[in-house]
Amino acid sequence: MIVITIISLIITPSSVRIENELGWEPIREVAKIFTAIFITMVAPIAMLSAGVGGPLGFVMRGLVDPNGGFINARFF
Repeated sequence: MIVITIISLIITPSSVRIENELGWEPIREVAKIFTAIFITMVAPIAMLSAGVGGPLGFVMRGLVDPNGGFINARFF
């Protein structure tokens, strides 16, 4: 997609982008949102990775069977 975007920027006349009022602000906003999501998910993922002995052990105990395997239906 990046290659297609670059090709489009090269071959499309700038007047077309100006007439369509193309701006980069929507892309920047989406990038900010995804960055925030990925940053805030680091701590919960680390807590879940700690397993049943970690701070979210009560959640993990509800997702695994006695053998330690995941119960897939409980993820929904």
